[in-house]
Amino acid sequence: MAIHHLHAAVKAARRAHEVEVANSSAEHGPWFDELLHAVPMAVIMAAAAVEAQANEAIQDILDGMGTAQATDAQKVLLRELKDSSASNTLDKCRHVALVFGQVPDRGRTEWEEANLLFVFRNRLIHFKPAWDHEEVHDSKWVRALKQRIPVYAPYATAFQFPYGFITYGAAKWAVTTALAFAGHIAPILGVPNRFDGQSYALP
Repeated sequence: MAIHHLHAAVKAARRAHEVEVANSSAEHGPWFDELLHAVPMAVIMAAAAVEAQANEAIQDILDGMGTAQATDAQKVLLRELKDSSASNTLDKCRHVALVFGQVPDRGRTEWEEANLLFVFRNRLIHFKPAWDHEEVHDSKWVRALKQRIPVYAPYATAFQFPYGFITYGAAKWAVTTALAFAGHIAPILGVPNRFDGQSYALP
């Protein structure tokens, strides 16, 4: 499912690009609803692709497709990790790496970006309305995202979440972040990168 989740994210990102280009000189209006549909879809599905890829990586190892052969004890740990909903996806990847003696550098850009992707995804899925003065609009993770993705112009000076991040740039960032993390973590876990050989090109 990881491949299909990411294809869904890419399709949503491409749609966001089409809408943004078609309305580049237009005032804020009903067309923005199209972005409200496409951009969160891209973010949510990109994060879902990373989650699916992590679980599929564990199954690859259990099926003997990894470079390291798991012992019976390691297989027990891996099955518990795959079935667990207690830890987040990035922790799960780290734990799998540790099982095989690898210590990932979580200070790397790929980990930082992926963590932001999941924060963004969670804030969209578990959306809570907030007044303009509330902390969410100027939180640490919002400031971090502003350094990575363009803000929708009408909200540039008086930012509001999520509307300020409803841009094609946000959708593209989500897809590229998912791809970068997958490309980084697959060799650490000793499994194939499922996204290799797929077409995920974006404008």
